[in-house]
Amino acid sequence: RTSWGEDRMMGTASRRAALPLLLLACVAPATGLAPTGRSWREVTDVLGSATMVSTLMTHMNDLLLFPSGAIATNILSAAVSDYAEQKPRYLFTLDVNQGGVDSVVQVEAYQVKDKWHPILTVASKNAKITSPESLTSPIDVWTYWPTNDPLVIEATPKVDALLQASAFSGTGTGRPELVSVIHAERRRRDVGLEFQYVKETAEKNQAQMLETTRLLAERRAEVTTALAAKAKALEDGDSADSPTVVLLTDQITDLNKKIVLLEEKEKLAPTLQLTLTDSVKLLQSEINTIQAEAVSGTTVANSRTYLLLILQYQVTQNFVAVPFRKQVVAYKDSGGNWKLVSTEDFQL
Repeated sequence: RTSWGEDRMMGTASRRAALPLLLLACVAPATGLAPTGRSWREVTDVLGSATMVSTLMTHMNDLLLFPSGAIATNILSAAVSDYAEQKPRYLFTLDVNQGGVDSVVQVEAYQVKDKWHPILTVASKNAKITSPESLTSPIDVWTYWPTNDPLVIEATPKVDALLQASAFSGTGTGRPELVSVIHAERRRRDVGLEFQYVKETAEKNQAQMLETTRLLAERRAEVTTALAAKAKALEDGDSADSPTVVLLTDQITDLNKKIVLLEEKEKLAPTLQLTLTDSVKLLQSEINTIQAEAVSGTTVANSRTYLLLILQYQVTQNFVAVPFRKQVVAYKDSGGNWKLVSTEDFQL
């Protein structure tokens, strides 16, 4: 779970005892939005935000995302992104009480007709299956996906088999049993957009490398000039604590600090540039493969697709079924094979 406006959240705990159901509470200003390539703006319509959150929480309870049911007791912050004109996305950070336990929950959501679709803000969704993708996270956009969709139905038993083989171990009373899929989200890779983003980043980094080299030469020349001026001042009889020498000494110190930082940038930039250049080549190769698949008619349905699945399991312990949930990010590669990207226990 991620959150923003942490300073405000810390102050919220002391106020919770005095908070009944405050869905009409004042929407606090956002102090630092979740990292994303989309721009967000604060929502100031308090009544509208409260209505949206109330409806969204009801829907999330209907989806069983909160096992004990939950109530939003306060809206800590709210924002909207208009990147999708027909389906604006909202980002809510909420005080939530579920089963008598208070916690801070952040959720993104969008509305289609009268139905709200929650998008979970979990860190594991940033994990990537390929190296170039790690440079393209700002353009990730996830979409709510029905749990009875053919893609989810196809993926679920295969993901379960991967989990059974890698994440679970048997007990004296058996292995964990998959009960249901609670929630699903989908992200289809746009390799062309990834290529564009990485290519532009490589070009910017190359330009920055040239600028760093220029600035480094400039700062070094300024140090040489300042050192010469300081030596001349001392030679002319100025003392070490004279205003002229002190000013020059401070100037030299400041320039040397800048030079150290520029040298560090100059040292690291080629490694980044090499990574970006390799990523551009890999993505271009991927694009060529995609085009060849289209021409030959060998494209695998829903290939290069990510799924986030919230899976309900149970394991028998002392003849009692004990439920638990797993949060899984899986990827369907170009050959149609499902691969685990990340897996962890789930709890909002």
